[in-house]
Amino acid sequence: MKKFIFLLIGLLISCSTIKIDFSQLEISELEQKGYSIYLDTNLINLSNTYLNDKNILRVNQNTSTKKVEIIRKDKNTIFTSLNELLNQKKYNTKIDHIVINNIQIDNSEISKVKFEIGSIKYIRLLTQKDYQGKEYDDLPQVKEKIGNGMLIINTIPLIE
Repeated sequence: MKKFIFLLIGLLISCSTIKIDFSQLEISELEQKGYSIYLDTNLINLSNTYLNDKNILRVNQNTSTKKVEIIRKDKNTIFTSLNELLNQKKYNTKIDHIVINNIQIDNSEISKVKFEIGSIKYIRLLTQKDYQGKEYDDLPQVKEKIGNGMLIINTIPLIE
């Protein structure tokens, strides 16, 4: 009888853990719903952490404990902060807006954002000079939106 109870408990626990595909957006949504996100064995805030999708070995979701565990192939990869990116000489202009994966980052969040090496697929600094001479360069909404500069960062692989 004890074996049957242990078997039943083991079956229930194993059924509550499922392997899922890595999707930064979907896992961030789980985080917003109260799930704890672990990178290897460390609790992280995935909303401010961008991972290299090529370094993900597997992702496990445990519905009973509301826990998502992301296991990486190389656990020793380096992370760089958004502040470190902004301090590079090529971004020495004043940047009014930062957009990551089409979401504008609030200035209060800048110090919390970090990128795993290899996670950034595209990065570009847009300034009003990029729009001079174009048909819409005199539109106030373009000048207002770009301001002195807008840093665009994409960590989602482009579909080819």
